[in-house]
Amino acid sequence: MHIVYISREYGESKRGGGIATYIQHIADGLIAKGHRVTVITASDNTKEENIELRDNLTLIKLSAGDFHVQDAEKADFSFLKKFRLFYRFYSFRKKIKDCIKGLKDVDIIEVQDYGAEALYLQDLKIPLVIRLQTPSLLDRKTQKVKKFTFKTIPDWFVGTYENRLIRKAKYITSCSLALKDWTVEHLGLNASIVEVIYNPVNLATINNADYLPKKDLFSVVYAGTVSQEKGVGDLVKAIQILRDQGMDVTLEIAGKLGSYGKKLKETIEVNGASWFTFHGHLQKKNLIKLYQSSNVACFPSWWEAMGIVCVEAMYAGPVVLGSNSGGMAEIIDEGKDGFLVSPKSAEHLAERIKFIHDLSDEEKVKISHAAKEKVINLFSLQYLSDQTINFYEKVLKDYRKHEDPLG
Repeated sequence: MHIVYISREYGESKRGGGIATYIQHIADGLIAKGHRVTVITASDNTKEENIELRDNLTLIKLSAGDFHVQDAEKADFSFLKKFRLFYRFYSFRKKIKDCIKGLKDVDIIEVQDYGAEALYLQDLKIPLVIRLQTPSLLDRKTQKVKKFTFKTIPDWFVGTYENRLIRKAKYITSCSLALKDWTVEHLGLNASIVEVIYNPVNLATINNADYLPKKDLFSVVYAGTVSQEKGVGDLVKAIQILRDQGMDVTLEIAGKLGSYGKKLKETIEVNGASWFTFHGHLQKKNLIKLYQSSNVACFPSWWEAMGIVCVEAMYAGPVVLGSNSGGMAEIIDEGKDGFLVSPKSAEHLAERIKFIHDLSDEEKVKISHAAKEKVINLFSLQYLSDQTINFYEKVLKDYRKHEDPLG
């Protein structure tokens, strides 16, 4: 098959997050099984456009994206560039359509829900799969639809188109049951048309080292976007609570900073907190090393569709403590291969970290080994690539049956 993936982020883009990791991993998995993959993404520098050919992968980085990455472009007229979402929204999505029309022998197109980049792809006469990752209008704090305010105008602008596309879609996959349930409830979908296929982890990118709990100090690590909704502020408060109680615990954070993250970092540094280390964005190999040198990997998000960092950390070794709100509750079996925590409570988070701290080394190693086995069996690229291929084959069969007037 020739599969085309469309995503505004891919790989090591400075805008990259969980979606970028998913696209990179699933593309690698399908290529390894002999399929041809084209990824259409956006260049961080919106003035640049290029095509890269890597074996069975064609990577197309389009120019004129509807965003502004400060480090990738000159700062001239930076104020106006903040409004690119509005004045480049339609033109960039038409550019995606024109790009696909120039490709040959495309069997399947998969587009992520976030960003509504399938806007003009309904009439290409190619089966179109919408992949649920996390819609713009999902409020992580309340798990409801975001309220319409001046601040949420961009989310409503894009989210309205996202919802229209999802409602029209015939073929939909979701990265978790939690996200499927939310979408079915709030968009009125028929649950039977949404298939859950988890985001895979490419285990070949993770050094398979044995977990050895630290003896000299207790280290907690967080990886991901540094934001309030990810529970990072709650985690910082929890570590401070534990230190005030006399526990020798440190916190290491790796990830992209937004305005919230910058303010949080400045506040901690002004207070002279020697127990805190901020690494910024790390390459995958360095992030894995950080996991493997930590006692606990903590992801206390207010709500998370899935949390690929949670799965990667489970395979890397430390005991994982994840939010029970959203998809991480599907990944972790409480007490068997990790632990869950209710979000938005620094006190409860501190209690859970202390509980893990007090476990024996034998118990921690047992949990770490169980987590690694689960990832191999349920979240590996090999396993989920097969699921994805099987789904695409069903889509093609159904599409061709309805396309043929003779059935």
